[in-house]
Amino acid sequence: MIPPGYQKAANFTDLMDGKTLEAEVGPLPIFLHRRGDQVFATGVYCAHQDFRLNPSNCSGDTILCPAHGYRMNIRTGACLNEPDLFLPTYPTLVENGEVWVRLI
Repeated sequence: MIPPGYQKAANFTDLMDGKTLEAEVGPLPIFLHRRGDQVFATGVYCAHQDFRLNPSNCSGDTILCPAHGYRMNIRTGACLNEPDLFLPTYPTLVENGEVWVRLI
């Protein structure tokens, strides 16, 4: 049973391991990052100056902003260039082959 507040974001099989997929949860665009059996959800705008990120700029656990080179961790949202900045992250569940995200 899916806890209250979670919304379906994608089918797990739509996500390739090690890749990032853009999805929409309600009106909000998000990135889904699959790493093995885990899926991490983040915002799509850089924590530095709200520049739109590109999923192809994600490598390992880091996504790079092409505007100014800021790097953010997809698991924690921490900006590796400025410790006071954070990329929004959202809780996820993988249940019955579906990826669920809770926007908080």
